[in-house]
Amino acid sequence: MITRTRAVLAAAAVMILGAGAVPTAAYAADVDGSSQLATAVAGADAQDVASASSAAAAPANLRVVQHNTDQDEARWNRVVRLAESGNWDAVTAQEVCSGWVTALRANHPTWTVAFHEQVAKGDCPGGTKGNAAIHPGAGSAFDEAFDVAGEGKNFGIACAVFDKGTHRVHACSTHFTVYDPNPAEVRLRQARRVKEITGDWIGRGHSVVVGGDLNTTPTLAALDPLYKHPEGRSNGRFIEAAQLANNETRRVGADTVAGRKIDYVFFSANHTPLSTGADLTYEEPVDGKHKILKVKTTLH
Repeated sequence: MITRTRAVLAAAAVMILGAGAVPTAAYAADVDGSSQLATAVAGADAQDVASASSAAAAPANLRVVQHNTDQDEARWNRVVRLAESGNWDAVTAQEVCSGWVTALRANHPTWTVAFHEQVAKGDCPGGTKGNAAIHPGAGSAFDEAFDVAGEGKNFGIACAVFDKGTHRVHACSTHFTVYDPNPAEVRLRQARRVKEITGDWIGRGHSVVVGGDLNTTPTLAALDPLYKHPEGRSNGRFIEAAQLANNETRRVGADTVAGRKIDYVFFSANHTPLSTGADLTYEEPVDGKHKILKVKTTLH
């Protein structure tokens, strides 16, 4: 059964959290009727201008790790150690076994750990695997299915929601289809769902990060709903880490696996415009599979 977990936080509401996640008073005050916090502004440029409240937010550094673990526990443990180091605000990971997530929540009960179950997997501890988003601190967990058919899997998104300085951040993990008979169309529909799901948060002046293995290269139409630049065919609200690092409007980036760039970290343009810049590094696992992306940037 497809479940939908909404991160709408109100004092009188029951919040569905990742195990051990601790909601702050600020979360309890963030009700769905937060039009007081942010109002959509007409115009292509204005849509990525934060609300008056958000515009006054102080700059804050944001550090994100992205990795498809390929169901390899040693690689999962590697990115968990990065979170444990205290040097990273969020980790987004794909092909994560549900049993690993259960153990992580038990070992770190004060962390925020979101998980979206994507497919049954008998050789995975816990019997399923999917997408995980980790914040090593207090926050709330969100997950939602895309309701987009593909491969018979429950594709969707998992987000750790937390405060960084005066900014509300949604750090999300997702994984697009690879084996569907019509993969380009399915990926396009999945990207549109990411845009729809995250659009409400961006409209409220929040910062959104989307990390994932999207199984497509940067210039293809399937990613048009995510990329903001270059203007024209691109119709999204995000700047990708390689664009930030290179101050480059073209949809570019180094290969991340098997001679292709298919792994990404996107930052919402309302708080991370192209001019912000970023420090982007790639680490190669010893088995030569998906690289670990590490991104450091600034929220404005």
